[in-house]
Amino acid sequence: MIQHIVLLKLKPGTSDQQIAAAFEAGRDLPNEIPGVLQRTYGRDESKASHGFNIASVVQLNDERALETYLSHPKRAEYLERHVNPITEERIELDVPSEGTHLPTRASWFWGIAEGLE
Repeated sequence: MIQHIVLLKLKPGTSDQQIAAAFEAGRDLPNEIPGVLQRTYGRDESKASHGFNIASVVQLNDERALETYLSHPKRAEYLERHVNPITEERIELDVPSEGTHLPTRASWFWGIAEGLE
């Protein structure tokens, strides 16, 4: 499984109604794009100074499903019509979710607890 993580910095003045409408418009993307398992999103509650307000995580079957998702016309239309108009800046990351479960995977190595070496 792989996760497509998106951080959005919204344009100043973006209303709660605009945010809700944008994410409601993408509600059916998991049903319309093959390989999408789940889509979640939420507002940052940390009040951090970086300015990114919204996080979205799309879980996909594998890298092939990620490629399909990223190039899918439904996703492109959704971004163009609903996300881009309210977004000042966007960061996208693709993270294998297996890494959080396999501590020996080089990309997610956090160390080994004593006795597990």
